[in-house]
Amino acid sequence: MPGAASMIAMVLCASEWTRDDLEDGRDHLSENRKAAIAAALILIGFGVVAYLMPRIMLAIGEYSPWAAGTFAALFVLAFFGVFWLRARAQKKKRD
Repeated sequence: MPGAASMIAMVLCASEWTRDDLEDGRDHLSENRKAAIAAALILIGFGVVAYLMPRIMLAIGEYSPWAAGTFAALFVLAFFGVFWLRARAQKKKRD
């Protein structure tokens, strides 16, 4: 998956440190870079689950087709829910 590796490299290089950041001893990750790394990790985590989704749904489907469908719907809702919750937390942090 060469596309994923290049995406991760772009996220990690998304922001540059300034001379002031290096001299004052602060945490060197800017807020934008932290947000980009968090988003990349969330996308990778959901990507792994999405890759395994057919196997998971078949396993759950042996127990109940309704449970498998519910799991898939909850997965999609969770994907958007995580980013929604993160945006709310960021907004509260700024205010």
